Amino acid sequence: MSDAHEPKWNFYLCNVNDKLASIYLDLALGKLAPMPTKPWLLSAWVYLKTPRPDGLSQSDESPILYQIEDALSAAVSGACRAVLSGSITTDGRREFYFYGEENDGFSSAARQALSAFDGYRFDSRNEYQPDWNL
Repeated sequence: MSDAHEPKWNFYLCNVNDKLASIYLDLALGKLAPMPTKPWLLSAWVYLKTPRPDGLSQSDESPILYQIEDALSAAVSGACRAVLSGSITTDGRREFYFYGEENDGFSSAARQALSAFDGYRFDSRNEYQPDWNL
């Protein structure tokens, strides 16, 4: 099975852990998952500077969040041969989820990508998850 795919993005509003959440998900990966060559779940949580009272992002912060997504995706894709599977905005943060071939270099790639965005704090995590179970 090839790892190449044409993304099909969709957006959902729902509750996650009793908090309002905005979920952006690549539905095309559902037909390919799990990809045996991408067993690592890689996540970066970026904390919003000015979240709304409901924990979602303000519209004036959206352009920078798109830039962060692009920079993070490019860095993680290059370092870990990863694909962005989706993001969740909730509780004052945007969580980005990737599946990658490896986890080596993920933290440093995320740190380097996010260093260009002053004032944004983030956490990164990785987990071996060959079955893509969330």
